[in-house]
Amino acid sequence: MSINNNPYNFLNTPVLDAMRKLQKTSALTAVHELQAQMYLTFWANKK
Repeated sequence: MSINNNPYNFLNTPVLDAMRKLQKTSALTAVHELQAQMYLTFWANKK
């Protein structure tokens, strides 16, 4: 299939691919920070 016949080709550009990776990375970072905060809170409350 040629590029011109593929209406979804713009979704596969390197720029958007990089943006998706960046969003995925920042989302994972946010989750890890949240988990770390919960873990620290848990241990602080155990004393």
